[in-house]
Amino acid sequence: MNLASAIPVFAAYLLGVFLVLFLGPKGAGHPKDPFSFLNHFPYELYGDSRGPFRLFARLGEALALLSEVALPLLLLLSYRTSLGAAASSYLTGLLIFAFLFALSYLLMTLVPASNEKAHLSLFFSSSALSTLSFTMDGLFMMVLIKSTSGKELLYIVVGFLFTLALVTIALPFHPKMKRWAELEQVSEKDGTVSYRRPHFFILAFQEWLLSLFRAVGFVLALFGFLLLSL
Repeated sequence: MNLASAIPVFAAYLLGVFLVLFLGPKGAGHPKDPFSFLNHFPYELYGDSRGPFRLFARLGEALALLSEVALPLLLLLSYRTSLGAAASSYLTGLLIFAFLFALSYLLMTLVPASNEKAHLSLFFSSSALSTLSFTMDGLFMMVLIKSTSGKELLYIVVGFLFTLALVTIALPFHPKMKRWAELEQVSEKDGTVSYRRPHFFILAFQEWLLSLFRAVGFVLALFGFLLLSL
């Protein structure tokens, strides 16, 4: 894996994240209910993808997810001959897990939370697949560090990847997740009672945390493998 192949992947990922974070809220926000990453779900950022902001946010999501799949593909192409069949099989497994994560996360942004079983299943599977890919990145990097002199500082990168793996798998098991669907009771001026989402809606926030951890892990893995190739 070299710099020439990594730059387009990283650039596509940054563009995708930019489109999601800066254009998506413009299309999803409403004057009475502005979009918030604390209580709005990722699927609400894209809606039906109608309108330029939401459409470009959906394209940004696709770019980011494709970039995450492209990284293990680049590793497979780079190391399949130099490290032998075992490494090729391992990286093929990593590629499959990255693809399955991208697919499950994409589906999670299509299935609304009102379809509880399907949405929660996709969230749990995305978290588990994310944990697997982070762990496999870290293990593979450790093997490369041991076979390369002067790269011991990269154990820090590996340590962060393993930490992210542990935190990611713990996301669905937060104690508040048991009551994720509870709404906030509000007394209106006319005496009626209505219900709305709390300012901190745990499941929506957890899904955005998963996105954040994926972004950090992607950058760490890309940076680590680039340093190893120098």
